[in-house]
Amino acid sequence: MQHNNINSSSEEEDDNDIKLEKSFFETNKKSGNFIVICGKRGSGKSWLATNYIAISYFYNMYDSYYFVFPEYENDANDETYKFIKQGQKNTTIYDSYSNELTAKIKEESKTKKILYVLDDATNYLFENKNKPELIKLATTCRHGKGITIIIITHALVNILLPAIRAMINFLFIGAFTNAIMIEKQLWQENCSIMISKEEFLEKYKQFIIKNDNNFFYINGKCQLSFHINEWNLSNFDRNKANKKGPLVEFIKIDKNYNIKKNIEEKNKIKKMEMIYKFKPQKEKVDKGNIIQFKKHRK
Repeated sequence: MQHNNINSSSEEEDDNDIKLEKSFFETNKKSGNFIVICGKRGSGKSWLATNYIAISYFYNMYDSYYFVFPEYENDANDETYKFIKQGQKNTTIYDSYSNELTAKIKEESKTKKILYVLDDATNYLFENKNKPELIKLATTCRHGKGITIIIITHALVNILLPAIRAMINFLFIGAFTNAIMIEKQLWQENCSIMISKEEFLEKYKQFIIKNDNNFFYINGKCQLSFHINEWNLSNFDRNKANKKGPLVEFIKIDKNYNIKKNIEEKNKIKKMEMIYKFKPQKEKVDKGNIIQFKKHRK
C-alpha cells in the first residue's frame, strides 16, 4: 500500500489546511452534513462545537438552531456557552435528547436550513443507538434545505452504530491515550487506506496528545489534518457571534500564507523605503465580510 508522505514542508501543510478548512465551510454552507467531534473529557470538544456555532451565528449560515445541552442550565454563564441564549437567532435549547425532537427537526428542514447540535451525547446515544430516528436523520440530512448535525461524544465504536458512522462527513478526534482505541477505532476504521499505522501514531502523539485542545480531522474524501488548533474554527473571535454579520462569502486569501510571496513583498517594501524614503501604507482589508483562512500560530 502506498501512503501519503507526511513529512511535507511547513508551507505545504499550511496550504493544505487552508484548503481543507475552506472546503469544510463551503460544504456546510451548501448542504446539510453529519459532523462528529470525539475525545476524552476535557479535550475541548464542546469548545470546538460552540466555536462553529459562533461562526454560524455571525455569518448567518442557518435559519434555525436546535441544541441539546444537558448542562446548559448550570453552565449558561460559562465561557463556552455564554454567547448562546434561548430564542436568540432562532435558537432553541433542550436539556435532553428525544426522538420527538429529531422528528420535528426533520420536518422543519423541508423549508429551513438547520443546525442541530447534541453535546455530551454519549449516554443518550448509547441508550437510543438501536432506534431508527437518528439513523434516518443522518441519512437524510442533505435533503430539503439541509440539516447539519454535530454530535459530541466520548467514543465512536461503542456509541454509534456502523450504519451511523458510515454517514459521517467530517470527523474531529481529540486526545485519547488508549492505544487499542487509537489503533483500531481511529486509524483502522477511518484512515488506514491513506496513512500507515506507524505514521499515524507518530503524528497523533506529536500533534494531538502533546497539544491541548487540538484535534485530528478527516473528511469524507479521506483528507487529513493534524492542525485544527491553527484553523479559524479553533480561533474565531466569539465577541462577533451575536453581531449582525454579513452573508457568508467563503473565499481563499493566500497572500498572508505564501512565505515566498511574503519575503518578496518585504524586499519590495525595503527597496521602496530606500528609494522614496517613506514607509508605504498597508492596504486596508474589510475583514468583516470574509473568513480569512489563515494559520493561527500558537
